[in-house]
Amino acid sequence: MMGAGFVTALLGVTLLVICAAAIFYLRKRKETWHRDSISELTASKLNRSDTDRLMAFLEEADNAYIKAYQYRSLGELIQFITREMAIEMQQKITYYNDKIWGTPAHRQRSWSVVSINEETIIVRKELTFKRVKYGRMLVKLGDDTIEYWKVIYDNLDKNYKIQEITC
Repeated sequence: MMGAGFVTALLGVTLLVICAAAIFYLRKRKETWHRDSISELTASKLNRSDTDRLMAFLEEADNAYIKAYQYRSLGELIQFITREMAIEMQQKITYYNDKIWGTPAHRQRSWSVVSINEETIIVRKELTFKRVKYGRMLVKLGDDTIEYWKVIYDNLDKNYKIQEITC
C-alpha cells in the first residue's frame, strides 16, 4: 500500500504538469491573437512597403542603439533619433549604462506594432538571448529586455525618427 506522502507528492506533480500545460497553451493562444491583431492593425494603417521600411529602420536603429551603449557615444545613433532623444540618450549612455548586450550572434529581436496614429507609431521590441554552453551550464550572454519605441515620421528628412524609448 502506498503512503499518504507519496500520494500527495504524486498529486502535486500531476497538478504542476497540468498548470504548465495550461500556461503553455494560453501563451501560444495569446501570441497567435497578438500576431493576428497586429497584422490587422498594420494592414489597415500601413501598406506592406511601409511596414518593410519601418522594420528595416528599426533593425538599423537598434544596431546603432546597442553600439551607443557599448561605446558610450551616440555615433551612428544620432541619425535615427530626434534632438530631444539625443540629449536624453547622452545622459543614459554616460551615467546609467548598466545593460549587457552580448554578441550579435546570440541576440534575438522581435518587433510588433502596438499602435498607430497620425503622428506616432508605438513599437514593442523584445530582445532575448540564446543560451550558450559554459562548462556544464547554459547561460545567457546578455540581458533580456522589452522596450517600447515611439517612432515619428520626420517630414524634413523624409525618414522615421525615434522620439522615445521606454522599458
